[in-house]
Amino acid sequence: MDLKQAIKFKDKKKKEGLKSDGCTFSPDFWIRECCEVHDFLLHFDKCSRFRADWVYFLLMLKKAFPLAPVYYAGVTSRTFYVILTSSPWFDKSRQ
Repeated sequence: MDLKQAIKFKDKKKKEGLKSDGCTFSPDFWIRECCEVHDFLLHFDKCSRFRADWVYFLLMLKKAFPLAPVYYAGVTSRTFYVILTSSPWFDKSRQ
């Protein structure tokens, strides 16, 4: 799946009424679309996690070059998630 197909897939899923929380635990800034594409690929397509992450990274490079490595690290880091979700202020209802 190329970037244009990924964006079309996201648009199709949004028209079907499916939702995304955007850039979970991070500010959306002007890159919400990248995060939505990642969410829809990851949860509603039969592509691998690696493929969804890679498409996300490529979109981030196009839309927000300086932020791409930082956000990509956050998306792919299991350690970050474990630390975050084990903190006392984490809203468990979002899981």
